Amino acid sequence: MKKYSNLKKLVRLFRVLSLGISIVFHPLLLPTYIFILIGYCSPLAIAPLNTLEGRKFLIGLIFMSTFFLPFLLLTLYIMIQSANWSIKSFFMENAKERVFPLLMIGAFYSVLIYFIRITPRLNETILIVMTCLTMSVLTIALISNFWKISAHAVGISGMIGILAILNNKIPDSSLFYPLLILILLAGFLLSARLYLNAHKPSQILGGMALGMIVSGISYFFL
Repeated sequence: MKKYSNLKKLVRLFRVLSLGISIVFHPLLLPTYIFILIGYCSPLAIAPLNTLEGRKFLIGLIFMSTFFLPFLLLTLYIMIQSANWSIKSFFMENAKERVFPLLMIGAFYSVLIYFIRITPRLNETILIVMTCLTMSVLTIALISNFWKISAHAVGISGMIGILAILNNKIPDSSLFYPLLILILLAGFLLSARLYLNAHKPSQILGGMALGMIVSGISYFFL
């Protein structure tokens, strides 16, 4: 009985850790992480915002536009759709349930792209990265009409792809070690999604492929 009890505790611990990493690396948070790493490990990519105040402005703008406001609307949408909502509701297990929220998030991202285009301090690199992120969201929304692709896999693999390209193209980049850590974390994240039975392996692989393809497009423009 003691062994059985210890096994139950271990399973519960794995579930908690898997849910925790899924929350910490929720797709809505990844744009903020991307620009934090770019801002501090590849500052020339965000010039002339490569100052302390400039970084704060850019990261604050990205956080508000790609996480805070979309999260508020997503919360409102989930509360309207379901009286018995929980943390799991924010992962939208049903593929078709994702379509409208993803289109809404894509709309937010598109407004941000327009703002970046008309703001001189926000350069072309920021615009290209944000355009790739928006393309990813809208493509996931399209695919979700008929198949449940992993948004976590799209996000984390796209993040790795974009940062790898910037590390290769921007002269002052020091993204090599952050990329190694990120690849390791991606392994934990995608394993967690499988452990939680949130996705099948094919959905994880499909998400990784989409993230790499969309981020790879940026290579020709950066």
